Amino acid sequence: MKFAGILNIDELLKKAGEDFGIEDMKLPVRLSPTVKKKMNKAIHMFGTNSETGNKYYDAIPLEEIRDAIKQFGYTTLQEDNTEWEGMLTGESGNEYFHLGTNLNREGFFEPVLNAQLALSWYRVPSGKYEITAYIG
Repeated sequence: MKFAGILNIDELLKKAGEDFGIEDMKLPVRLSPTVKKKMNKAIHMFGTNSETGNKYYDAIPLEEIRDAIKQFGYTTLQEDNTEWEGMLTGESGNEYFHLGTNLNREGFFEPVLNAQLALSWYRVPSGKYEITAYIG
């Protein structure tokens, strides 16, 4: 099929110029509903009211939640699309982490456009934390 005078991909790349390559023609990364469901099942066990019983934590189990996400090939990101590093503090809070996959040579991940890790914590009077975590 001929489109705007271009017969094939090689002609398209030539017309686009030297700075344009086939690697520039990627689709945005999206998390499928099936993978999202599996990820939520994996991190649901960290929730305080999960099927495995009421769990309370001495510390926010962020690394364990991140490890559960990593088993699917994704990670949490900082604003510059590098892997998230940091800690969470406070009696209570909410944090939303962008997800990424496909680490490139420069150390950046491709961000996932349709999903984030939502994490909430609350310190109960015993000093332990209640946790709610899900991929939304």
